[in-house]
Amino acid sequence: MDQLSAAELGFSFARFAEEFDQHIRKSIRGYADLMSDCIALSEYFIENEGIVFDIGCSTGAFLGALRDKNHARCPGARYIGIDIETSFASHWQALKFENLIFQNADVRSFPIPDNCSFVTSIFSLQFVPEAERQKIVDQIYHKLLPGGALIVAEKTFCRLPKLNDMLTFIHYDFKRCRASRMRKF
Repeated sequence: MDQLSAAELGFSFARFAEEFDQHIRKSIRGYADLMSDCIALSEYFIENEGIVFDIGCSTGAFLGALRDKNHARCPGARYIGIDIETSFASHWQALKFENLIFQNADVRSFPIPDNCSFVTSIFSLQFVPEAERQKIVDQIYHKLLPGGALIVAEKTFCRLPKLNDMLTFIHYDFKRCRASRMRKF
């Protein structure tokens, strides 16, 4: 059975939109390191005149950091972020650069830009029904410049029950320890 999208489930990040960046850092173990690594990797792929495309850009902070890291080296690169959640748009006002645009859009109907040198989908495709994910990845592949990159990070379900339980409980322990530390302050 396919997973339903966030919209189909009635799920929304709207209630977290105000402080989403802090929420996600607390919720996903190693998130700050992941984002830092993606920014470091971007230097190897972002090309002048290429497109950087962020699917599920949320507040735009990550896409803004990618632009900041690469603008001097690739001033002709363009940065495009999309997110289905309209509540994030208020954050985008603070990121006003000629080569950085944001749009409320669903990746399933958004035309993937041509000449992508760097595409990211960080914890976004999991909200797209499984039957539609491969089509999106294929579209991205065909829009990538030679040598371009697609970085995908997702929560996964392991098909080995014992391993899945181990990973799940490690994650629960992480959240429990984090909550315990928060109560001390």
